[in-house]
Amino acid sequence: MFLYMKNQIRLITYNILADYLNSHEFVLVNKKYLDNQYREKLLSKIFKKILENDNKNTFFCLQEVGPTQLSYLTQIFLKNKYSHISYKDVAIFYPDNFDVKSIEINFINKLAPKYLNNKPRLIEKINNFNHIYILLELQSKNVKKFTLCTTHLVANPKYKNIKTLQSYLIAKRLEDFKRVIFCGDFNSKPDSEVYELLNTGEVKYPYYGKLKIKNNFKSSYYKLYKNEDNITTHTANKVTPIFTETIDYIWITPNIIPIKTSKVITRKDTNNLDLMPNKIEPSDHFFLINDLRIK
Repeated sequence: MFLYMKNQIRLITYNILADYLNSHEFVLVNKKYLDNQYREKLLSKIFKKILENDNKNTFFCLQEVGPTQLSYLTQIFLKNKYSHISYKDVAIFYPDNFDVKSIEINFINKLAPKYLNNKPRLIEKINNFNHIYILLELQSKNVKKFTLCTTHLVANPKYKNIKTLQSYLIAKRLEDFKRVIFCGDFNSKPDSEVYELLNTGEVKYPYYGKLKIKNNFKSSYYKLYKNEDNITTHTANKVTPIFTETIDYIWITPNIIPIKTSKVITRKDTNNLDLMPNKIEPSDHFFLINDLRIK
């Protein structure tokens, strides 16, 4: 159970595998585990169990949320006094006892004219990708104001430079906020340019020099464990026959302190696990849970 302390929250980020992407033509696992009704029961069970032990300081950042999934999850969360903000395939569910100080829902490419104003070719490149981010500023009587942002970057590996631009643009927008949690499915491994940019504050972009950000982000898992060994997806699809990697992250600014996480699942652990979705996992991603203190 999550033990409440002042200025402490619990954050969960989870790509739940959209109900319109469960085709066996795409995800190469046992067909019966892709059935939406079967997956709905498992997803509902997971969220109900988390909410049973909740003290209304838990935040859920979800990616790949399909319309049917949003419908039944909203019912579950409403019963537990949660509100939500959602658009396209991204959603944030948050406790009703928190005040929303500001909301921003936007296409990532809409940030390009401001932050890439001297790079028209890059603006042109990213304009074809309509991925979004959701940003909330939240505060309660017992928790200082903080900013929560979630996104789902382009998945196809051939667009690695677009992923870098998408991360850069959101990070630049987040420079206007103090206590920041930036999480979601980045579709980028720890050896990627996206990770390098967010972890070090700069990255070399082909033919354009360096892209730089000021956030001083660190992965919460790296801060706690000094590595990025936690596997977040273990599946097979038509792009990559077997894909066992870390691609989901919780990035935090220095004034957000990680306290503990859900169990780390290493590559070795996945040797004994069926590819996902499976009998017990409704998604092709594991969820990440972090307890965080807001300074």
